[in-house]
Amino acid sequence: MKLHFRFADRNAEQTVLLLHGFMGHSSDWQVVAAAIENRFNVLSVDLPGHGNSLIGKDETRHGAQTFFDELNRLLERLALVRIHVLGYSMGGRLALQWALA
Repeated sequence: MKLHFRFADRNAEQTVLLLHGFMGHSSDWQVVAAAIENRFNVLSVDLPGHGNSLIGKDETRHGAQTFFDELNRLLERLALVRIHVLGYSMGGRLALQWALA
């Protein structure tokens, strides 16, 4: 799995992660990102199999937990420890599952 993401690092104290819905992509959040990027760093991710995010040939190993593992690695790489998460539709469901995991 290879996650495509957009990160507007504004050296703000807080970061917001934006998760789109089914059949969407990270640019679905452009209006929201533009409205909040003066106060927050903004990270938006193309969910696996959406936008420019790729999934491998073995589809069975690309469930929610695999996505959460990739997302955790991305946050670690970006040195993000605490974030706010916004999601709609499938992105909202994934945000809730991730919070409970």
